[in-house]
Amino acid sequence: MTIQCGNFVLDAASVARQLKQDFRDDWFPDPVGYSDLFESELLGKVIATNFEENHGEYRPSKAQLLNVPKSNFTLRYALETSLADRAVYQALSNELLPYFDPLIAWQVFSHRLPTSNQKGERVGTKYMFRNGVAAWADFLGCVEAQITNSSVLLSTDLANYFENISIPKLRSSFLELVPEISANGEEKAAIRGKIDQLFKYMTEWCFQEDRGLPQNRDASSFLANIYMREVDTKMINEGYMYFRYMDDIKIVCESRAAAHKALKELVLALRPIGQFVNSGKTKIVSGSDRLQIGACLAAGSVEMKRIATAWNTKSLKPISRTFVPLRNLMLKTLEAEAFDSREFRFCIGRLETLARCKEFKVPADYFRPITERIINGLDIAPVATDQMTRYLRSVPLNADDFTALERHVGDPEKTIYNWKNYRIWLLLAQRTYCTDELRSAAREVLQTKSDNPTRAGATLYLGALGNKADRELIASRFSELGSFLGQRTAILAVQELHFGSKSGGISIKDCVAPFIRPDLRGTYQNLNRAGRYVADLEPISVSNYLDMERDYA
Repeated sequence: MTIQCGNFVLDAASVARQLKQDFRDDWFPDPVGYSDLFESELLGKVIATNFEENHGEYRPSKAQLLNVPKSNFTLRYALETSLADRAVYQALSNELLPYFDPLIAWQVFSHRLPTSNQKGERVGTKYMFRNGVAAWADFLGCVEAQITNSSVLLSTDLANYFENISIPKLRSSFLELVPEISANGEEKAAIRGKIDQLFKYMTEWCFQEDRGLPQNRDASSFLANIYMREVDTKMINEGYMYFRYMDDIKIVCESRAAAHKALKELVLALRPIGQFVNSGKTKIVSGSDRLQIGACLAAGSVEMKRIATAWNTKSLKPISRTFVPLRNLMLKTLEAEAFDSREFRFCIGRLETLARCKEFKVPADYFRPITERIINGLDIAPVATDQMTRYLRSVPLNADDFTALERHVGDPEKTIYNWKNYRIWLLLAQRTYCTDELRSAAREVLQTKSDNPTRAGATLYLGALGNKADRELIASRFSELGSFLGQRTAILAVQELHFGSKSGGISIKDCVAPFIRPDLRGTYQNLNRAGRYVADLEPISVSNYLDMERDYA
């Protein structure tokens, strides 16, 4: 379905395919992956209706500001938008990418347009950006190729990268580059219109009134590349061996004094655009110090490299030989409480694959010592909740494991973070673990919490594993919800209720339909009372394992 949206045409099917890639890193994943919207034309109809009802103008909704824990127990913001808004954001970025990406220096590796001569490229697919794992590997490889024993590496990253992006400045950066793009006058006029359209919407999607892009979105990373272009260009034109992947910057210098100068020049170049280096993550390391160089390049341990080599063969025999080393590496990582490390993410991905693969029947005892420590880790490192719940969904769990997880949504001292609560409620629904105590806890959350992710998770759980009375309770309180996340999970939760009630009791018609957001109209009907509350956990092939983790700490 294609929709004319002012200055651009939105191909709903194409954008949906791109968003499915973007969903891999979602902080608040949709319980069914929006499959009900993607398997029909409802997404396109919602966007088209918005455009029609607003007399030829798409009107976005205000993003919901949420928080996600960081590794040091501080918080990063998360901007959650409706799916329709996200599709429009992606589509407009897609329109600009082919014209502006060629103006970005090759030394910038993140979220670039793929070309036919690149390893890991996706030319000919409907996905706009180059494979992130291959791009990260090229970034590290190019940096490492420039390092000699006599050189010095300056390694740094930017503090609050997306948060500090000025929306007016970003718009100006795009407009100033229009004369440089490869296009004729008519095309440039159209591009200016698309830029104006995008930034008209950005006021509803940014962190503050004029600052802060939505994080964890591929489109935002492309826009950030344009924002950083003047800094990238300045440092490269000054003759520095400068390389960047998102907010991670590496500069190879001839001496320590040259590295100090480079750092000074970088700080001064960043200041006019409101960006700052993270002093706590800034290091100047001698090229001869291979251990520190490896740490700066996130090279990973020797054990990890050996395991990766075996898995890269895609052959069952070499992979089977890594079972013990993989478990030992994970236990070592957990013992060090290195939950935010590359090794942790590396192990999680492969352990999940072993638990779900068709080729090996890995016994439950293999996972047992890891699982106990993972559940304990939910308290130690809430930053890694997404990785831990991903693992816990796939591996065998016993009664003690579920009891421990139950405490994580019932104990006030363990429910500090809405993000963690949402993920664990979702996990319990996915594992179909139901107790009277959990249902009671979910009801209490529903009746006492505001429209936040904790309530969204408890609502989904109660709808999936509760009874008709529980779903009627959800429906009766639907009018309290205004956010896309809150209403979306509630509609999923009440999908088996009848639209009308012959007895005059709780019904979708009276309690839900009058309060549904415009961007969720048609969702209840589209679900067709199928009773599908969470996505199925599909088996995967170990020989086709693709490392989709961003090797980026």
